[in-house]
Amino acid sequence: MALMNNSTTEEHKQRRLEAWGVFLFFVFILGGLVSGFLLANKTTAKIKTALQAKALTMTSFINPADILLLAGDESDIGNIKYQELKSRLIEANSYNGEIRSTYILGKSPSGELFYYLDSENSASAMYSEPGTTYAMRSSKELAMFNQGLAYVDGPYTNSFGKWVSAYAPIFNTQTGLAFAKIGIDMPADEYSQTWASVFFATFAVGFFIAFVVLIFALYLKKVIHLLRRGASELSMVKNQKKAIEDSTAKVGIGYFKWNRSTDDLFMSDFLAQSFGLESNTKFANFKIHISDEEVNDFESKIIQACTSGNNTLAYDLNFKLPNSQIKALRINCNFSQIYQNDPKVVEGTIAYI
Repeated sequence: MALMNNSTTEEHKQRRLEAWGVFLFFVFILGGLVSGFLLANKTTAKIKTALQAKALTMTSFINPADILLLAGDESDIGNIKYQELKSRLIEANSYNGEIRSTYILGKSPSGELFYYLDSENSASAMYSEPGTTYAMRSSKELAMFNQGLAYVDGPYTNSFGKWVSAYAPIFNTQTGLAFAKIGIDMPADEYSQTWASVFFATFAVGFFIAFVVLIFALYLKKVIHLLRRGASELSMVKNQKKAIEDSTAKVGIGYFKWNRSTDDLFMSDFLAQSFGLESNTKFANFKIHISDEEVNDFESKIIQACTSGNNTLAYDLNFKLPNSQIKALRINCNFSQIYQNDPKVVEGTIAYI
C-alpha cells in the first residue's frame, strides 16, 4: 500500500511539473504576442512622429502671403508665385526619399478642400491641377483644418495605393487663422514592414523562451523520473545483495574478489567480520593468517589451473583467526583477465568446512 501511495505521489508531482511547463509555455507565448504588439505600435508611432515633424518643417519653406496671391484654380498654372511655390515643394520633397508627394490644400467658400498645388509632374497619374477637389476620407479632416491642427493619418488606401500622411497648418499672418495646410504622403509599405518585423521579432523571442522553458520542464521531468527510478533500483539491488549475503552467511559462505595486479582484496561483510579484517583490504593482510607453504601452494594451483585451460579452482586451506583459532576454509575461485596463464582477477566464494 505504501509503495502504491509513493507511486501515486510521484506521478502527481511529475504531472504537476509538466503542467507548470505547459502553463509557462503559453504565458511566454502570450507575453511575446502582447510585447510584440506594443513594441511594434511604439516603433511605428515614432515613424508617424518623425513624419509629422517633417510636415511642420516644410511649412517653414512656405510664405503664407504667396499662397494668398493664388486663385485656387487652373489659372494659377501661369502665375509666377505658383511656379515658385511648386519649385519649393519639389525641392523640399527631394530631401526626403521616403516621401512620395507633397501638396498644399485650401478651403473653398462652400467648405470643400481643394489643391492649391503639389510636387507632382503634370504627366504623373498623381498630379492634381490647381482647384481640384480634395477627396476627404472623413469629416474629421475638415474639422482639423478649421482648428489649425497638425495630425497624421493612416495607413489608409486610395486609388493610388496605401499611404501614411502627415498634415501641418499654414496660418494667415494677419488674421491668425488657418487658411491652408501642407500634406505629405509616405507609402505605407515601409511603415507596415517595420510594424511586422518588430512584432514578429519580439514574438520570436517570446516563442523561443517559451519553447526552451517547455523543453526544460519536460527534460527535468524525465531526469527526475530517471534519478528516482535509478535510486529505487539501486535500493532494490542493495536490498537483494544484503538478502543474499544474509542467507549465505547463515550457511557460512561469503563472496570475495582479489585483484592480483594491485593486491586489492574485497570481501563480503560476513567474511570480513569473521576474519577480523576490513571489507576492502589487501591480500597481504589476508595471507599473514595462512602458512607460507599453503599460500605458495594456492598460488601455484592457480597457475596450474590456468595452464590446463581451467577457469575455476576449488582449494582448501587453514586460516588462523586473531584468537588463534584455526578455521578450515574452502575457496571456490573463478579466474578472469588471464594473460599467459596468469589471471589478473580471482573471485568466488569462501566457505567454512
